[in-house]
Parts: sequence; structure tokens; C-alpha cells
Amino acid sequence: MTIERCSWANPANQRYLDYHDHEWGVPCHDENTLF
Repeated sequence: MTIERCSWANPANQRYLDYHDHEWGVPCHDENTLF
């Protein structure tokens, strides 16, 4: 299975990949975390 990523998720930088795969687009329902 291949993960489709946005163009800004630079595969040379693991931090971008981790953020994209685990935080980007994940709903947040906790106001303290959100703000």
C-alpha cells in the first residue's frame, strides 16, 4: 500500500512525513490542544 502525500511533504525530511501522516488532517476536538 502506497501512502499518498501532499506535495509539501518532502520525503527527504522525516519530520514533514511524520507530521503529514500523523497530524495533518486529523480532527481535533479538544479546545486546549487546538488553541
